[in-house]
Amino acid sequence: MSKKVITSIILCSSLLFVSGCGGKNIPEAEPVTGAEIETISTDIADPDGVTDQEMKQFFAKFLDISEESLLMLNQRPKEVDDEYWSVYRNYEVETNKIVGEYLSSSAKNKLKKQYLHDDFHFPRFIELNDYMVTGISNVSDAKITSKRVKEDSIVYEVRVIAMANVIDLNWARLKYKWDEEKGYYVEDNIVETDTYEGDEPGSDRIRVAMDYFVEVPDGDSFTVSSVREKTGLHLSMDEHGHMKNNNFITRLSFLNATIAKEEEVIHKFVDTFFKEDYNFYNYYRKAHDTDYDTFRLIFENDLGLADVVELQEDYKLQFEPSIIPLKDNMEALSFDVMEDVVTIPHVSSSANLSTYQVTINADVVLINGQEVPYEYTYLFILDKERRITSVRLLTQQERDADDVQEAEENDLDSTEEDLDLEDEEL
Repeated sequence: MSKKVITSIILCSSLLFVSGCGGKNIPEAEPVTGAEIETISTDIADPDGVTDQEMKQFFAKFLDISEESLLMLNQRPKEVDDEYWSVYRNYEVETNKIVGEYLSSSAKNKLKKQYLHDDFHFPRFIELNDYMVTGISNVSDAKITSKRVKEDSIVYEVRVIAMANVIDLNWARLKYKWDEEKGYYVEDNIVETDTYEGDEPGSDRIRVAMDYFVEVPDGDSFTVSSVREKTGLHLSMDEHGHMKNNNFITRLSFLNATIAKEEEVIHKFVDTFFKEDYNFYNYYRKAHDTDYDTFRLIFENDLGLADVVELQEDYKLQFEPSIIPLKDNMEALSFDVMEDVVTIPHVSSSANLSTYQVTINADVVLINGQEVPYEYTYLFILDKERRITSVRLLTQQERDADDVQEAEENDLDSTEEDLDLEDEEL
């Protein structure tokens, strides 16, 4: 993986937490909770009409198209000439091939008319964080979240959960160019590789939620008259195709739960690195400023973490001095890694990288001997080999005394409940 791609991943993963890292549909700048990781579920459905399962089966066919089809279906030629008619004929054939069995009579009639329309918003290139979405696959869920009855049809609002195939955004901007005549992106056959640092980056997969309006006419069978992205913007057909138009799509965490073996790796790092004294951290800063080999020896010799850390050439971005927990008049941290450390999946996780939000509730010992409760929140990134490739500090704040007491009382209640259950079993 190139240095530029690694840098982009590290920066975007942390910025998702604080600013959104580009794009409009990014989780807000607050720590995520376990509840936010799950997909949005609703009980809204039409008992006498379309079911969630039918919507899921439809979108599994509607969204899973090749890149070649994507590039063709989204073309909107500027001039009505021979190329326009060629695009129209290809659009008609491809639409029938993909969802022909679902097309309503009105959709079939409109498709036969000699012009392009925007009744069906097929997958297209979308900018999302530091990625460009190049395709959708593996629809795992579809939920009807609301419906609106029209004169002879029902418009369903549907949230679809699926996997998105993505590539690095900077590389995508070199590989694909907007063609004014075709009204969509085309692949650039001559990519200026000298403008991109490193090798061509590989693809990745992320998990996304997409919101659509699906119009279904009255009738005994499930047919579709239109499928449009849910957006608050009124865009023309020419404007719709631009990849910055991403209001209908939201990124979700690729991981549904913390992977036990990855949590063990994180715990080993946390229980070692964050329990060092002030003198060690001073040396850490100096080694970080010196060179790669000097810094590498810290993890190999001083910390014994070489087996869980993947140090790379851009190490200065991987493990910045800002992750040091001791500031100003702090002397040491005290915490139990099993009780005071919480690890949950972060929204920036993908198929290639596991990212976790790690919260450490610690007592900070000040140089005057006083102990002050603090909460630290970090972002940990692990590669496929379950080695830590980056740690970023997200927040550091003193904990309120009332919050600490409430947490301790909750822990005590949980312990008492567990004891009661054990007594019942006996």
